[in-house]
Amino acid sequence: MALPNKPKGELNAVVDPEVVEMDVDALIVGGGMAACGTAFEIKKWAPEDMKILLVDKACIERSGAVAQGLSAINTYVGENPIESYVKMVRNDLMGVVREDLIYDCGRHVDESVKLFEEWGLPVWKKSDDGENLDGAKPAPTLREGGTPVRTGKWQIMINGESYKCIVAEPAATALGADNMLERVFIVKLFLDKNKPNQIAGAAGFSTRENKVYVIRCKTAVVACGGAVNIFRPRSTGEGKGRAWYPIWNAGST
Repeated sequence: MALPNKPKGELNAVVDPEVVEMDVDALIVGGGMAACGTAFEIKKWAPEDMKILLVDKACIERSGAVAQGLSAINTYVGENPIESYVKMVRNDLMGVVREDLIYDCGRHVDESVKLFEEWGLPVWKKSDDGENLDGAKPAPTLREGGTPVRTGKWQIMINGESYKCIVAEPAATALGADNMLERVFIVKLFLDKNKPNQIAGAAGFSTRENKVYVIRCKTAVVACGGAVNIFRPRSTGEGKGRAWYPIWNAGST
């Protein structure tokens, strides 16, 4: 028996979509880890009346590279000197790096990990007798001086099945539901007519409704991935697999 040409439940092609126009001060394009971090931080510094909008083509609870969770955080400097981290990355990539970006990542990453734990991310710890404690077991937090369980010099173990959900919640709380637009795929950025290389807006379409969105903005943060392998990686073979996480995901290494 031949299968039908059209999958069951497929929507018919539609024309004349509803055009929704919006004006905001700051537009965040994306809903992954970087966009969630941007949303959380921007609300701490922005004026109360500043209009901020986050647009994601999926749902931020399960979108981006961390959508399915992780079992480890790949960069936690901890007791190691930041200079040692910079040296490791420099040696690994044969010196073709931006050391300032690497150093900045190294000096800020631990504070982010401590925030994740405070938001609810279970981090494995070492007990006083050296036993590995699952993240679900009681132990001092990293901020309280707890010792994480390492799987290498820079990695620490976590119970990360809900990693993205845990990070997305504070971002959503900071912005508020009215300032988030999910299931909208941004496909075009518009440049300001009078300012070279200044983003003045964006356009996209809903993946659930017959709508096209045109959003005007004064500034934009484009955090929808894509920094991975913008430039040809210096590593070969299995080394290319490193390109997905910092500092190799800095867009310049």
